[in-house]
Amino acid sequence: MKTYSMTRDRITEREREVIQLIAHGMTDRQIAATLCISYRTAQNHVKNIREKTSTRTRAGVVMYALRHHLLSVKDEYF
Repeated sequence: MKTYSMTRDRITEREREVIQLIAHGMTDRQIAATLCISYRTAQNHVKNIREKTSTRTRAGVVMYALRHHLLSVKDEYF
């Protein structure tokens, strides 16, 4: 079983940014435009995050990030 510190170390700073944007409900195209990266790069970031977190969906990524303190619930999400 992965521990909090192992997961936190494995997720890059850029991937944390992508997780925040996923939590805001952005599509891969919106993430690409926001971060000034290609659509394909945005897709790869999301794919890598899902692999590292062993999740299958974007909602799963957000739940994982909340449970592992990679993301916090703030008023701006609601």
